[in-house]
Amino acid sequence: MDHPDELQRMLFSGYLSRPDAISKHHLDSFNNFVLHDISEIFAFEPDMTVSYPSGEVCVLRFSEPMLSKPHVAEEGNRERIILPHEARCRDEYYEGSLVCNIRETHVHPLDGVVRTADHYHIEIAKIPIMVRSVACHLHGTAAAARDASVVVGECPHDNGGYFIIKGRERVLVSQIRGNYNGIQIQRKKVHGRVTYSAVTRSMSDVTSHSVVLTCHLPAAGGDGVSVAIVYIRDPVPLGVIFKALGYTTRAEWAPFMECSPPLGDDVLNEIEAGSTSVRTREDALAFVGRLAVHPIPDAHRERYAEQIVLGEMLPHIPYTAPPGARAAFIGRMAVKLLHCKHGRRMEDDRDNYSEKRVETSGILFRGLFSTVYKRFLKTVRMMMSKRINADVPILVGG
Repeated sequence: MDHPDELQRMLFSGYLSRPDAISKHHLDSFNNFVLHDISEIFAFEPDMTVSYPSGEVCVLRFSEPMLSKPHVAEEGNRERIILPHEARCRDEYYEGSLVCNIRETHVHPLDGVVRTADHYHIEIAKIPIMVRSVACHLHGTAAAARDASVVVGECPHDNGGYFIIKGRERVLVSQIRGNYNGIQIQRKKVHGRVTYSAVTRSMSDVTSHSVVLTCHLPAAGGDGVSVAIVYIRDPVPLGVIFKALGYTTRAEWAPFMECSPPLGDDVLNEIEAGSTSVRTREDALAFVGRLAVHPIPDAHRERYAEQIVLGEMLPHIPYTAPPGARAAFIGRMAVKLLHCKHGRRMEDDRDNYSEKRVETSGILFRGLFSTVYKRFLKTVRMMMSKRINADVPILVGG
């Protein structure tokens, strides 16, 4: 077998031997944003609803987003395409227009009469276009694109992967972050004693909402595993979490703790510690609800706790997923934590590259666009409310 250094050299040389090695990951990421992410963000946001004082309801639905290729407006508001070389020479933005269709629906409260109006190709944003991406005029097959590049003033060896902002070539630098939805065992000292905790940052792929979930061992020693949950002021015993998810007996949640080598009954007793007084799912939800950061009325505690456990605790697992998916994930956290406590594994190195992820241009664009789009919808809703209060008819694009 070859020496590891030789394998690394061969891998690195093979990577750089590709002509598009430096730019391909940026292009693939941005293309995914253009072809898929924009439509997913539009589909996720609900229809916008605004009510008139008379009770009439106006509903706006934004759909079918489309990102045009770069163009520029000339005299007389005439538009024509613009190529990267011209954008550099004229200090222009190489950007496209994001347009969508908007359906405007008015429902009368008394007779239920519905009036609709469709507005097509309404421009809502400008988005910079990556050179040689699917939204670029130079995009195409390799041979055709390079032959055409010479004609339009482009270098035939330019593989793109950058933007043109006010005539200047700009690269969106990738960002290194911790691994989302993974489990890390961290070692720390509390009052001179060594203890461990299992930590995960759970992030939804759809909403980008994230929370930190932590499984703790007792700082002062002893048995038991507790879970720190968002919006809950004190850690909750792990057994209570299992019971809040609907697994009320040890025989029901024990399969989520299966591992090799097995933990043993003594360790399973540690997990069950602190939850023996809680017997039913309703009792577990009430237990969690009493620990809420904000005061919750007694009648609403169970419902509030259910929302926290199913929706906020692990947002990367869909709300519609069975409770077993959440129980299995927390069970893996506890297994790793207890194996580390009993010397069966080492804590994780958070600085190791295996615990890192790289966010390229498309991922960064998705996060930014999702935030800006929500802000746009909020602004539209506010403007509609002002027009309603001023008794001005609502006409999108008017």
